[in-house]
Amino acid sequence: MALDWGAEWVFWLDDDLTFRTDTLMRLLRHDVPVVVGLSVQRHADFEPLWLHTNVSAASAFYPQPPVPSRADGLVPLAACTSGGMLTRRDALEAVGGPYWWTLGKHGAPDQWCDDLDFCRQLTEAGVPIYGDPSVRLGHISHIELWPHQMPDGQWVTVIRDRSGNVITYRPMPQARAAVSA
Repeated sequence: MALDWGAEWVFWLDDDLTFRTDTLMRLLRHDVPVVVGLSVQRHADFEPLWLHTNVSAASAFYPQPPVPSRADGLVPLAACTSGGMLTRRDALEAVGGPYWWTLGKHGAPDQWCDDLDFCRQLTEAGVPIYGDPSVRLGHISHIELWPHQMPDGQWVTVIRDRSGNVITYRPMPQARAAVSA
């Protein structure tokens, strides 16, 4: 619809992202066909959602954001999330659509790989994909907070992701002095 309306850019956002008010303007300043801000997976190990190869595998993710290799601060990517992705009209026209596939169409049969497939289509059409590590987006995650008593008797709060992986723990506050009335 955006192309039919004459839009020059499409900014893809996911409903589980937060971002600064200047995010779009900071991405637009690059004037490249495709650029995406930096976000991380919402489960442990919280790797950047930037890939050095376009496959649906844990080994494809950069463990840390790569150092920009271009003077404009951008990082060339093989694939990335589409959340926080700015796409210029000519990139969409080069792909020709359909841009997004449903569950299991490509990649892992039980996973949504539509963003990886879109990146594959961009690459096959000769459209470069860049990431801007200075533009960061928050990824909303569901976590569990579990009270836990350590072997030494100290109480802590264990923070786990939805898969049950322990993220970290924090000591509970020490007992406060009773307030007399």
